[in-house]
Amino acid sequence: MKHKSRHANLAGMLVLISLVTVQCVSPGAPVAPAEVAPVKLTYVSFTDDSALTDPVGQGLIDQFEAAHPHIQLSRSSAFIEDNPPLTYLDDSPPPDLLAIAADHVTSFTIDRGLLLNLDEVWTPSGPDNAYPANFQALRERGGKQYFLPIGYTWVAIYYNKRIFEQYNLQPPTTWEEFLAVSDTLLANGIPPIALGWYDFVGATWWFDYLDLRLNGPQFHAELVQGQVPYDDPRIRQVLKTWKSLLDGGYFTAGADSRRLPESLNLVLEEGAAMVLCDSAEVDGLPLQFQDRLGFFAFPMMDRGVPLGEVARAFGYAVPVGAAHRSEAIEFLAYVTSAEGQSVLARTMQNRGVLPIYRAIDAANLNPIARQGLALASGADHIGHQYISGSPFGGGETRRFPYTAYHAFVQFLKDTQSLENTLTALEQERQKVFER
Repeated sequence: MKHKSRHANLAGMLVLISLVTVQCVSPGAPVAPAEVAPVKLTYVSFTDDSALTDPVGQGLIDQFEAAHPHIQLSRSSAFIEDNPPLTYLDDSPPPDLLAIAADHVTSFTIDRGLLLNLDEVWTPSGPDNAYPANFQALRERGGKQYFLPIGYTWVAIYYNKRIFEQYNLQPPTTWEEFLAVSDTLLANGIPPIALGWYDFVGATWWFDYLDLRLNGPQFHAELVQGQVPYDDPRIRQVLKTWKSLLDGGYFTAGADSRRLPESLNLVLEEGAAMVLCDSAEVDGLPLQFQDRLGFFAFPMMDRGVPLGEVARAFGYAVPVGAAHRSEAIEFLAYVTSAEGQSVLARTMQNRGVLPIYRAIDAANLNPIARQGLALASGADHIGHQYISGSPFGGGETRRFPYTAYHAFVQFLKDTQSLENTLTALEQERQKVFER
């Protein structure tokens, strides 16, 4: 059985309200019906995860256009992988709306003054009251709001339910329980954890979660933003803990030639029991294969450390130079309405995506979506993934810098290179952040 990772553009989801022309009439004369000028809003998407593509956005578009037949939504140009927002924002005029992820690329675009301040959307009666506090930091830069998050995917440890049932294993909640489950699997000849670092994404989730559970979300956020030197003993402890798992045989062999979808397939085919994975990746599977899997939150390692989770949040922004700025703002108001969020909830939950809007009744979600919602709702902090949230590569690039990538891969291949890895990472951090 082969699984194809679906990497495509986030879908467009956008747009509008009407422009009304009122005719002048003489006093006492009946008022003529207002003429509604047709409006064409353009959008472009910067998210390349297929679970967030057309079916999610299209449901919202269809609902909005049905209520506003004079509005036409149009993708302004084809998404080009690795092209930063500046590629499109340099157009004259730029797109009216952007469907983007909350990552360092978006932050860089905000810092360049290219996105509209959306404070007027966040009124006391608006989404401020409807968005969980642990997601609100994703929308803000310097006390101002430039981004409207609407949905997210979660990261968890997915496991083969049949293997767990065969050996009478329960999903662990603590690190000690997790190691005990892994040791039972090892004793029965089953590799506990599938890992691949050929595409590097799946590997860095381990770095994310070990740091989150050992050092907490505040420290991890500072690390992502380059504020912590890599010779800090707390980072060294993260790699030492990872090293103990690698040296102990907890991960599958052959990780250097395996991508995340192949790691997931390995769990489905019982070549391993567990994999740290994103919900959208699992959603790419046929339903009969999804049913083979359960998931649980990354285990707690220190009860004194606040609970943090990694999520890939996405939503909308408006370019400063958009031709239809006021109409774009009106669309965002629709997105945050109960009607708009209900549409999103219906379409997202079957694609490994959850709406951020907390007024959605969990009873209307399927069991998997409810479990994902509980995972995120129980977190003290929702943050960026290390590889996408950090401007480590500098500015507008989407590519993780080769020096940092090579340092991590060398460590994964040879854990004795731990100190060399920290040295290389610190040199790269100083080059990027302290120049």
